[in-house]
Amino acid sequence: MLVIEDEALIAETIRMMLEDFGYRVHAVCHDYDTAVQAIRNPGFELIVTDINLGEGIDKRSGFELMSELNRLKSCPFIFLTAFDDRDTIRRAADLHPSAYLTKPVNAANLFASVQIAVENFKNQTAAVPADRIPSLDYIYIKLGRRVFKVVWADVYSLEAVKNYVVIRTAEYSSGLVIRSSLSRILEEMMPSYHRSRFVKISRSLAIDRSTILSCYETEIHTSFGNFKCSIDFGKSIGL
Repeated sequence: MLVIEDEALIAETIRMMLEDFGYRVHAVCHDYDTAVQAIRNPGFELIVTDINLGEGIDKRSGFELMSELNRLKSCPFIFLTAFDDRDTIRRAADLHPSAYLTKPVNAANLFASVQIAVENFKNQTAAVPADRIPSLDYIYIKLGRRVFKVVWADVYSLEAVKNYVVIRTAEYSSGLVIRSSLSRILEEMMPSYHRSRFVKISRSLAIDRSTILSCYETEIHTSFGNFKCSIDFGKSIGL
């Protein structure tokens, strides 16, 4: 990914949030000239760019920069802006961004914008502002050169392993790995109506409560196998 934002603090915040979600940020650019050079290099697959790069929105702006990108290659990009007036949105729409993100940026909206940008680019669908994006029923996970679409409703367990979380479904029973924390997935990445399905049976493991068949001491029996649980969890359900 590329992050293009003239305010260094905002750029660094976005970079850290993206990396916390498991994305690789190839470069962070703070001005138009550096960004022009960056978009001419291969290796990135998505751009988050401010519209106003310190020189207004009429010259050497995100508009001009993404016009250049469209001439160079086909690539999804997200417009980041503090402006939400109709004229700005209209001008942005003419360049066919894959998503919009309005400042101030928070982790949940950033994650949703990246996911919807990938989906919109894939389906050639028009973008909508992040605050009007519905909670997403899926997540894209990239492993190597492959991108997997995981539907939240199919997830039966989430297991934290160091700085990563292993997400398991019936289709991906061996697990797909994302760089994140268990709390971040449950609190920011997963829609609330799916979040309520999960119960933490230990500090590092959450499972879909509807899959539980029986419990015995510190072991939970589910339709997808057996899981070790903490003593505290066992006591909380009367074991």
